[in-house]
Amino acid sequence: MDGTPRPDGSLAAAELATALDAAGVGAWTWEVEAGAVRATAAVWRLLGGDGGPGSRSIDEVVARIHPDDRAAAARALQAPGPHEVVFRTAAAPARWLQATGQGIAGDDGRVATITGVVADVTTREASAATAREQAQLHRVIAELASDYVYVADLGAPDLVPTIVAGAFEPVTGYRLVDVRGLGGWVAIVHPDDRAAAAVVTAAVAAGRDFTCEYRIVRKDGQVRWLRDRGRTIVDADGTPRRIVGGVVDITDRRRLELQLAETNKLEALARLAGSVAHDINNLVTVLMLTVDRIDRRIDRRIDRRTGAGPGAGGDGGGGGGELGREAALLRQSLQRASELAGSLLTFARQQPAAARVGRLDDLVLAAQSIVARVVGGGVRVAFDVADGDARIAIDPGQLEMALLNLAINARDAMPDGGELRVATARRTIDEADVARPPELAPGTYAAIAVTDTGAGMSPEVRARAFEPFFTTKPPGHGTGLGLPSVHGAIRQRGGAVTVDSAPGCGTTFTLLLPLSTAPLGTIEEPPPRVEVHAPGPRPGA
Repeated sequence: MDGTPRPDGSLAAAELATALDAAGVGAWTWEVEAGAVRATAAVWRLLGGDGGPGSRSIDEVVARIHPDDRAAAARALQAPGPHEVVFRTAAAPARWLQATGQGIAGDDGRVATITGVVADVTTREASAATAREQAQLHRVIAELASDYVYVADLGAPDLVPTIVAGAFEPVTGYRLVDVRGLGGWVAIVHPDDRAAAAVVTAAVAAGRDFTCEYRIVRKDGQVRWLRDRGRTIVDADGTPRRIVGGVVDITDRRRLELQLAETNKLEALARLAGSVAHDINNLVTVLMLTVDRIDRRIDRRIDRRTGAGPGAGGDGGGGGGELGREAALLRQSLQRASELAGSLLTFARQQPAAARVGRLDDLVLAAQSIVARVVGGGVRVAFDVADGDARIAIDPGQLEMALLNLAINARDAMPDGGELRVATARRTIDEADVARPPELAPGTYAAIAVTDTGAGMSPEVRARAFEPFFTTKPPGHGTGLGLPSVHGAIRQRGGAVTVDSAPGCGTTFTLLLPLSTAPLGTIEEPPPRVEVHAPGPRPGA
């Protein structure tokens, strides 16, 4: 068995051993009954030993296998037929070895020897382990992500992605097969935004990239805003073949942007209202002085005619015949104009006077009788106060006026009668609360909810509820300043007003005010206002 070539041209044992050793592969034979393993030098090197070829006991071989892998290696090597096992060595640093063997039966039919080879697969196993870790990481990222990437073939008429990675189903509520069954991607796009699909189609046809924001209607009926960025892949002749894109759910960002825009609009209207109110007050002052002069002239005419002393018939224009009655009517109109200007100033004023700390429930109950009188007998009034320890800092007259304005609105929304309920509670608002007004920082607030069972408001009316001079009442029945004055008064105290309403479902206005920890009766300055701005798009959006 030396290196002399054989007559049939096959390799001699020495040649075969040299070739295996050069490849880093060792050959071995396990004599099962004797418990001995004969192997080339490469086997012992791979197992962490030294020395040349020779025989070792099976126990010595097992001792050189990592303890955690010995049982699996023993089961695999003793299995009938060809077998393969991958295991670690006991020597540090551990190496991964792959042993492949074939049993040879003796005269009694039982396996007498097992012959095979062993090779170092440490690099392969390390790469496989890294790949498994990366795959697991990608799966976790995909499960946690609120967006996804996709590939869509332009040859498919439905434009349903053929490849998706990420949170497609959590974002849309659909599986790909569901979208295909509905007739394509456009089927779940909000009807008002389907024109955006035409923009994308035009960009794709021209081979251009695109960015588009649109709404979809999820399977559960929720409306979500998506930002879709796509790249058109063309073939060698420039023909568009597929789209590769990334989608980000921007619903929360859009909601904050809309809330911020609404707040900015109200701020601008407040500044305008303040300017108008000052001008009205100036004009009313001049006109009031003119009415006073008219009254005095009427008084002098009466004095000359009757010989009575000054003021005998003045009494605010009560005398003087037709001219006196007209002067009195003019004065009443001017007083009404002054009240309207005051409402405008309440809406517009940004720095309120200090207020007194009082119990929330006591302040609300103080308005119960006047609210009941205002709404009349056709409307049931219920006050539900259950948080006697909550304290707020506000001018009681200001709060009473706010509740009165809301009660009047509720009464007008229930011409055929109904129920008006005023309830107090503490409400905790966190960062993730979608109903949190953008001007309120997260925290716990005193909440005063005024609920009616009236006709409710459409989304368009609800969006304009706090605009000065906006009203749905007939001419002569409303100035459009009631709700703006409520909004202004509550904002002055660092709070906010929310409205929840739908046609046929009634309306709830909620006044949210900061809680106070000061002793009752303390004069407290208004808290600083925290403006919350909408964040920009996330990286990769």
